[in-house]
Amino acid sequence: MRKVLPAILSVLVLVSALPATAGGLEAGNRELAASAWYVDMDIDDASFKMTNLTGQFGWAFADGHELEVLVGYWKIDLDGWDVDGLIWGLGYTYNFSTEGNVVPFLGVEVAKIDGDLGDLYDMTWGAVGGIKVYPWEHGGFRVGVRWGKMNSNMDGLSDADLLGLDAGVVLRF
Repeated sequence: MRKVLPAILSVLVLVSALPATAGGLEAGNRELAASAWYVDMDIDDASFKMTNLTGQFGWAFADGHELEVLVGYWKIDLDGWDVDGLIWGLGYTYNFSTEGNVVPFLGVEVAKIDGDLGDLYDMTWGAVGGIKVYPWEHGGFRVGVRWGKMNSNMDGLSDADLLGLDAGVVLRF
């Protein structure tokens, strides 16, 4: 967690320094994104590492407002015991617009967890914020910070707190 805090502060400073107005995406635009995120996962007093690969398909239903369908593969190293699972869910993202090709965004997500990981945790929810950089008209990159929770479905197992860095590619059409 201590390693991620400077990254969170850097993204927040960068996003707040950009001049923003509503409408990073125009109504009817679609986005296809793939990202990987490296996560610190805290359960009570223990900390574990998790690697996640997530794909998103988003549709802008109004300028700047985007609904998303999420699918992903998550893998956790629990002190030498690997647990993995698939997630699927929905998200909402607000995309700000700027004068250039950098688009700050904030979003929320909720997803169901399946597989071995689904035996321990049944759902996850959280928030994401960062920037999308479009060096090309229809393609670019995204970098952000994710915070979330995983809800336990076992007696005696606490909910997990998630905090991590997110990076990936974006296609806009």
